[in-house]
Formats: sequence, C-alpha cells, structure tokens
Amino acid sequence: MPAPADVMRQALAQLDSTLSHNERPGAILLYDEAHVLADDRGRERYSLSGLLAALGAMQREHQRVRMIVCGLPTLSLNLKRARTYAERMFRHVAVGNLELDAAEEALAIPLAGSRRSFGLSLLSEICEQTAGYPYFLQYFGAFLCGRIGLEHIELADFQRVEGALLHELDLAFFEDRFEGAPRSEQQVLETMARESGRATLRKIRADVTDAPNVDLLVRRLIDRGLVYRTGRATYDFALPLFRSFIRRRRKLTELTGSVRSGHFAPAVADDT
Repeated sequence: MPAPADVMRQALAQLDSTLSHNERPGAILLYDEAHVLADDRGRERYSLSGLLAALGAMQREHQRVRMIVCGLPTLSLNLKRARTYAERMFRHVAVGNLELDAAEEALAIPLAGSRRSFGLSLLSEICEQTAGYPYFLQYFGAFLCGRIGLEHIELADFQRVEGALLHELDLAFFEDRFEGAPRSEQQVLETMARESGRATLRKIRADVTDAPNVDLLVRRLIDRGLVYRTGRATYDFALPLFRSFIRRRRKLTELTGSVRSGHFAPAVADDT
C-alpha cells in the first residue's frame, strides 16, 4: 500500500495535469477547520507532513495548484511541528472577531432576505455576547429564529430564552472539550479563566499548586487545541468564548455544591 504522502502527491499531480489541458489557469484548495489536521507521532501517522510534502514537491515543478488553510491558532503550531520551515510555505493572515458594524451586518443582511428581523438593541446584545466571532453569530441567530416564532424579535424575547441558548451552546460546543481533559488540566483552564486576558505561566504555577508539572499540563492543553502560546510564557484560550463557559460552569458547580451541602439560602421576598 503506498504511503499517504505518495497518494496525495499523485492526486495533486493529476489535478495539475488536468489543469494544464484546459483553459483554467489553476486551482485553489480551501480547507476550513484545518487545525484538526495534525501529525500523530505516537501512532506514526503523518497526515499533515504528508500533505505539506506533496504540496511542496508539486510546486517545485508547477505552481498551478495553491492551498488556503484556515483554523484556530493551534494551526500555526501544527504546521511548524509537521515540517521544518513549513510557515514559509504560507502567508499568514490573522482573522479574528468581526468589528461591531461588520458583526451586525452579518446578522442583518441574511435576515433582510427573509421575513424575519431583529431589533437594534438585540443586534447589539448578540454582537457583544459573541465578541463578533462568526460561528457564534450564526449559532445565536439560528437559535432565535428556530425557537421564537415571531417575525420581529426584540431583546426582551431573546432574554426569555437566553438561558436555554447558553445551555445548548455549552453542551454542543464546550462541554465535551472541557470534560475530555483530566482534572489537573481542567485546573489549569479554570485558573486561566479567572484572568481577564492572557495568563502567564508564573500565575498558572502559583495557582495550580497540587500538580507536579504545570509546564507539561500546559503543553498537553496546547496539543488538545484548547490553549495556545501568545508570547513568551503567556497563554490564552484557543476556543472563542471558552473563558465565559468555564466561568458559567464554575458558578453552576458552586451552586450545586451549596444545595447538596444544605448551605444554599434561597432568596426571600421583601414584603415591606
């Protein structure tokens, strides 16, 4: 059985040959969620290395095929690990959250072609909560249109289903990623979530005192795609809004613990 790199090289060569016999000047391969493509040295699986080797070999002869890959910040690290100087094969462009105007347009323009509309205050609230990340803009918009049977939805309508929305988002996107990490790694994530921004390795070490090797835990979180290195000994969450999820989760855990221990005091209405 031929090696995966050889298979990919043959496929790219065939694509290049096809292009050379028609009027098309070239082809661009577009890969989203490319951060999930990484070498697994433990299992001797080198899918990313093979792809880069095939692309490099083909482009040394012809340059009719180009590639664009897009993913979370761990993508750059995967590329560097897969192949020496792999970053030189690509022009890196940082694509972050949308600015307020662009985020509002991302919601309003699709709605303009339907019979649905969102109030201005609702648009602002969604943009603020999602921090302008496209996936979450889509998620919030789809949830509201699916759950609220109104042609025009206002902020008050959103607030009635906000708890259900966040709960479903947590289960659909965050919970499995958090639960998949051992408890020691979860402690690192919880420490980082208490920070308003990037966390230093010194701060993480100071807070996670019962773990023998915090540096190793951070590296494992990077390998899981949950954390990435932002600078010298500083780290941040690779998943957008992951910090907010961990904070919500911690409050819920604390509340559950209070109820089970009998220390929870329900609110009492003031009749005065």
